[in-house]
Amino acid sequence: MSTIIEIKSKRWQSLVPLPFLLGIGITFYWFFWRNGSESLDAPTATFKWLSILVMGVSLFLFIYFVKTSIWPATILRVDEDGIIMNTGVSTQLMRWEEISKITETSIRATSGGGAPYRARVFAIQFKNPQQFRKRFNPIFRGSIRLSEAVNGVSLFIPFGYLENHYEEFKKLVERKMKIPVNEE
Repeated sequence: MSTIIEIKSKRWQSLVPLPFLLGIGITFYWFFWRNGSESLDAPTATFKWLSILVMGVSLFLFIYFVKTSIWPATILRVDEDGIIMNTGVSTQLMRWEEISKITETSIRATSGGGAPYRARVFAIQFKNPQQFRKRFNPIFRGSIRLSEAVNGVSLFIPFGYLENHYEEFKKLVERKMKIPVNEE
């Protein structure tokens, strides 16, 4: 199995929260355990345990984000066997034999600020959507059902995920599916 396209998450996105997490941990340590507590009344045991919890969570998240910046996660992998998307919930392997067709289309989406726009995507339709949905937990199954009801397809691959592999992906899909990728 040779990987033809592999898109990893952006390293800088994992680095963004690091100063914030480090600041929270240091602030809680200073305020409750060092000089900051001398100028105020001594903190209660509840606040000390709360500070330990906050520092622990900050440390855990700090280590997690350092790890993901050193070894970024693969969010999309396309190879001779099929497609794997990992955008929070892994789709596991979608074998080429399970996919009935992939089309280019645009869907209505919203930006981070809530403004609607049309996003260009590859829409994936399965030969047996019920069998595909069985792999997932009930919440993700419900979101796939909702996508099928609203858009008529199970999953989408946004063009942005492919970065500069758009043409390569399209050629691979046409070669493996033995049908052209049509635009709707």
